[in-house]
Amino acid sequence: MTTIVKIQRSIATTADERQQLIYNQERTFVQESPLDPAIDKLMGKQDKVYAKAKIHKGQITVLGLVRPQAW
Repeated sequence: MTTIVKIQRSIATTADERQQLIYNQERTFVQESPLDPAIDKLMGKQDKVYAKAKIHKGQITVLGLVRPQAW
């Protein structure tokens, strides 16, 4: 399934490393995990981006950034 997701980088965390939160508009997919270096690079200096992504069996592949969404 291909969908638009919001990716947010943690500003502060109690974990040993920064975290990322990825979810779709309906929140039928929500993933919180350590910040992936590739995602970090893709986001640049932004703390929140929207991206086109493929979700298959709970695994996500980010395909590229899209324009900001209204949600």
